[in-house]
Amino acid sequence: MLPKVNDSDEGIYRRFIDRVRDRLHIILCMSPVGDALRVRCRKFPSLVDCCTLDWFSAWPRDALLSVSTRLLYDVPLPNELVRKGLTEMFPEIHLSAETKAAQFELELKRKVYTTPKSYLDIINLFTTSLADRQQSLLFAKNRLATGLKRLEATNKLVAELKVLLTKLQPELEEQQKQTELALIAVEADSDKADKQQLIVEQETFEVKRQEAEISIIASEAQAELDKVEPEMKEAEQAVMKIAENKDDINQVRTYASPPPAVKLVLEAVALLLGEYKGDKEYEWRQAKLMLQDLGGFIHSVVNLDKDNLPESRLLKLNKYLKMKDFDPKIVGEKSQAVKPLCIWVRAVYTYSMVAKKVEPKRKKKLEMEEKLNIARAQMFQKEAELAQVKAHVENLKQQLQEKQDKMRELMEEMDRTNARLIRAGQLTELLAEEGERWARTVKDIEVEVSNVVGDTFVATAILSYNGPFTGSYRNDLVKSWIQQIGEYGIPISPGFDFIKVIGNPILLREWTMNGLPTDNVSLENSIICMQGYRWPLMIDPQLQANNWIRRTFEKSNLKILKFTDNNFANIMKGALQNGFPVLIQDVGDTLEPSLNAVYDKQFYTSSDGRVLIRFGDGDIDYDPEFKLFLTTKDPNPNYLPDVFIKVTVINFTVTFEGLEDQLLADVVKNERPEIESARDENIVKMASYRKELKEIEDKILKGLSDSTEDTILDDQNLIDTLKNSKTTSAEISVRVKESIELEKTIDQTRLLYRSVSTRGSILYFVIKDLSLIDPMYQYSLQYIKRLFRSAMENSAAESDLDQRLQILIENITRTIYMNVCRGLFEAHKQVFSFLIAISIQRNLGKVSSAIWNIFLRGPSVFDRTNMPPNPDPLMLKEKEWDLAYFMDTNFENFKGLCDDIKANLNQWRDYAGSYNPIEEKLPGEWNDKLNLFEKMVILKMFRSEKLLYAASNYVFQELDPFYTKPITPSVESVVADSDRKTPVIFVLSQGADPTGAILNCAAETNHKIFPISLGQGQDKYATEMIEMGKLTGNWILLQNCHLAKTWMPALEILVEEIALNEEKVNPEFRLFLTSMPAPYFPVSILQNGVKLTTEPPRGIIANMQRAYADIKDEWLNDSTKPEALHKLTFGLCFFHAVLMERRKFGPLGFNIRYEFNDSDLETSMTVLKMLLNEQEMVPWDAMIYVTGEINYGGRVTDNWDRRCLANILKRFYSPEILEEKY
Repeated sequence: MLPKVNDSDEGIYRRFIDRVRDRLHIILCMSPVGDALRVRCRKFPSLVDCCTLDWFSAWPRDALLSVSTRLLYDVPLPNELVRKGLTEMFPEIHLSAETKAAQFELELKRKVYTTPKSYLDIINLFTTSLADRQQSLLFAKNRLATGLKRLEATNKLVAELKVLLTKLQPELEEQQKQTELALIAVEADSDKADKQQLIVEQETFEVKRQEAEISIIASEAQAELDKVEPEMKEAEQAVMKIAENKDDINQVRTYASPPPAVKLVLEAVALLLGEYKGDKEYEWRQAKLMLQDLGGFIHSVVNLDKDNLPESRLLKLNKYLKMKDFDPKIVGEKSQAVKPLCIWVRAVYTYSMVAKKVEPKRKKKLEMEEKLNIARAQMFQKEAELAQVKAHVENLKQQLQEKQDKMRELMEEMDRTNARLIRAGQLTELLAEEGERWARTVKDIEVEVSNVVGDTFVATAILSYNGPFTGSYRNDLVKSWIQQIGEYGIPISPGFDFIKVIGNPILLREWTMNGLPTDNVSLENSIICMQGYRWPLMIDPQLQANNWIRRTFEKSNLKILKFTDNNFANIMKGALQNGFPVLIQDVGDTLEPSLNAVYDKQFYTSSDGRVLIRFGDGDIDYDPEFKLFLTTKDPNPNYLPDVFIKVTVINFTVTFEGLEDQLLADVVKNERPEIESARDENIVKMASYRKELKEIEDKILKGLSDSTEDTILDDQNLIDTLKNSKTTSAEISVRVKESIELEKTIDQTRLLYRSVSTRGSILYFVIKDLSLIDPMYQYSLQYIKRLFRSAMENSAAESDLDQRLQILIENITRTIYMNVCRGLFEAHKQVFSFLIAISIQRNLGKVSSAIWNIFLRGPSVFDRTNMPPNPDPLMLKEKEWDLAYFMDTNFENFKGLCDDIKANLNQWRDYAGSYNPIEEKLPGEWNDKLNLFEKMVILKMFRSEKLLYAASNYVFQELDPFYTKPITPSVESVVADSDRKTPVIFVLSQGADPTGAILNCAAETNHKIFPISLGQGQDKYATEMIEMGKLTGNWILLQNCHLAKTWMPALEILVEEIALNEEKVNPEFRLFLTSMPAPYFPVSILQNGVKLTTEPPRGIIANMQRAYADIKDEWLNDSTKPEALHKLTFGLCFFHAVLMERRKFGPLGFNIRYEFNDSDLETSMTVLKMLLNEQEMVPWDAMIYVTGEINYGGRVTDNWDRRCLANILKRFYSPEILEEKY
């Protein structure tokens, strides 16, 4: 029984709270990777105190195996052995990717995550890809098999057609004879029928003439009768009315002695009716008797035979008509009943008289009709005879037609057979080569079908897991997967090639024409990008993928966006609805959460058939043609697992081979522009030719597939199409061969210049790795390419190819080295030059990767079981002896090293204890046996502290002495290399300030410069000044950018806008930035800007050179005491150099470290010149005080340090310095 609930507000609320506590379940899912979980737990302790924590670790192998077993249960596979192998391999793939990801992080400091979703995705991708791959292979095989089947059927039909043609010939001859006989009979009977036809036509004409004559006579007679006929009709109607007025007629019958007129009328009626002869007087009694049967009387009157009244009766009647009283008017006055009879009598007489008149015509008509009937009978007889003749002729004609039809059919059959034979020959001839190729292709496809499971499995593994890795890691993974597949008995193609298995050669060719590098890693990346299970996120610091996507989809209304764009949502919505491709640039460490449904491709079909996807606050239409591409410029992004489960991360960093090909194009374009132009044209033609050949083959196969074995030889259009296609194909094939030969010739010519592009590629990859030393050492590929091209254009001309190549290589190396070196700190310049030298030697094969790795990292874990004891632990420490033993046992050139050290220990002790072991010869044969780098490995064993000098010596020996000398670029040279869209970046260090040099440069070039020291509240002002400078051409100096961390993204946008709208920016505009090294400084600005490091020079000489580099002769000579100014300036610079060097010795130099910098020197020089110009004598005390106590001494807080500084200054500010021989 439920507890009673308190129905008060408080009770209801408490009940609600209790039910929520009992029944509401909240699950919070958080990733432990990164700082988010740690920060949330610290900010919200209840997450730990009030929640049950369930920590999900990575799926173990058993879990992975059970998932693959379940998901592959219903997948159609060749056999159970393959199914079992696949279920075992999927966990192996996932776990090997995890292992390789850990190695990748350890070696390259980049994290790659493999999640359970990645595992589920690869299985789903495999099942769908396998079905699609099997279907496409089956379709291709069936189409080719159909073509081969049609060719085989055609060959079989040829013999059958020849037999049929032989059989048809005698049948056709016999049928031709019968047809000729039938034709003669038809012609004879046709003549007879024609004669009979003529007779019938004559008789018909006569009959028609008689009919016309009779018609004329009858018409004339009828016309006269028609004149009196109305009067007669009217009289008969009046008589008929007598019956209606019986009283009137009865009254007449009552007359005992009727009026004479009445009697006269009835007497005339009786005469016409034949009841009165007219020979005696007519009695009234007779009239009354006649009227007694009124109906009979009227009937007799109406039906009187008017046409056949006797002549005598009419003559007698004529007398009555002449009587005066026989007038209807008079009779009507006497009796209205008798008046109609009077009218009738007169009408009958009139009619009879007319009838008598036309009687001859009637008789003639009758006579003529009798003759006409006789003529008609004769005509009908003739027509019957004619019909018989015609029927006979028609029968003969039908028989003739049948014979002719049969003969025509035989002739058509023969013609068709001949045509089919001709077409069969044409078809066989046209498709002979194709048939052989199709047969080979069908066999190849059958092999592919047998290996499709293994091929698809490895391909989907590559699509799912290889994207984030570099080329070497990918190769290691694929090799291990292929080896394991063989062990599990899964069939796979020998020499499996991912690009050949998955890639479309025509599409790949088009992509390379659109800027995709041609190396295998880039081609793999493009396939992963287009065919991956998830949308791609490309790590693209060199913008190669960005440019390729832009060119590939430029005609498809590509939308280019950033997550920070104001109209991002609207443009994205339109792209989803209309199927436009979208490129999102500059993706950070996280993805835009509003696009989660888009990342996961969570579209669905509604009840009304629309395809919808969730976007923003609602569902919108989704076009399946939509494509999404994401790119980031960050070369080493730190993505969390939630990014890896949403997108496919692809490492699109440029490869050595790909860059080498790109630079080779630039070299050939500069040296042999006609060759590169011909190559570009040839590539376009080759792509077009191959595409046409594919379309032609598809057209041929479609035509063969659409036809049947019975109709293929009857389709002349198909034969004509095949003939035209074959002609076109032959022409294209010839052009393809010519293009291939031309390509070989061009490639051979281009290979002559490959050494130059190889050097450029080496330099770039050395420069790219500098960012691992300092985050400010960022250089874009476009910047290096620009230097590369500039170096070629400025190289000295030379006709000899070998010398020209050497000049190009040297000038390119020097130009790039000098431009990059000015942006490096002194401590790193020697490292840079050493890396260049080593990379060149490694490329030449003189230094192996293995020994280079040993030199850098030392020996890895190895077996020490047989390692001999260290002969001298004082000379060789444990690590050095391990290195010696490792080199002895693993490298041929070092074989016997340990034994030689033990045998000649004193000689090795002498080497190890020598003053300069770099120049000291190695004991015994080792000096001649080892190359210079291998000697450095020996040096690392015995005198590792000398490696820095050995590296400098290596550069000196293997590269050039130039690369060991310090480079001191000036602000003017850096400004000269910049332009309005290229900012100048000064990388700061303690004790160096470039502000004075920048201001002096602006003053000397007559430019206004506005320095802005960034800090809190200066962001808006700096933005306004940049906008102003873009319009006016003023120079803008932003100092201490590292202090404005939050404003750096906005600065990056400002610089990008300047580059995008270069034509709107004043050409004189320049942007100067100063910053301490900071990891958050915008990478794009660093990559595309001109960098210059500012740090105190190392050594007295370097400091003096640096100081004098900024002093102009005009400044020294423009004085009232130029000689004194020259000498005192030298002393002041020397004093400054001494102070800068003392700073490096810590407490030995000064008790407290002071930040002396170039501005102290500049101020002191200005004061020195002013005092010399204003005073007649040299004011020693004033100079010592201002320089020692104010300009430099103002920074000094320790009295002993101030005293030391003053004593040092007096050595240079003294009268002795002006003496001639001082």
